[in-house]
Amino acid sequence: MYLKRILNISGYAEDFQTKKSLQRLIEKFKNAHIVDEIDMPKDVIRLNSKVMVSSENGWEKSIQIVIPKDKDAKQDKVSILTPMGAALFGY
Repeated sequence: MYLKRILNISGYAEDFQTKKSLQRLIEKFKNAHIVDEIDMPKDVIRLNSKVMVSSENGWEKSIQIVIPKDKDAKQDKVSILTPMGAALFGY
């Protein structure tokens, strides 16, 4: 599992935000239920999910949650290791 490999290297991350995001993911996985892909509800945010995020003041943006090597701000692809990616993953 790709995410498990990312979490295994979390102790080596030097960037504070990355470490914080990794810790958030670790906490989510402690309470996670493992299900087959076919049984996963379509509305659960996971890798490659496209979601619309918004703020109370009317700001909206469509983003896609991706693995770190696929991040691309110009294409609105957000790494799962960013605070936004880690926060949305699993909801």
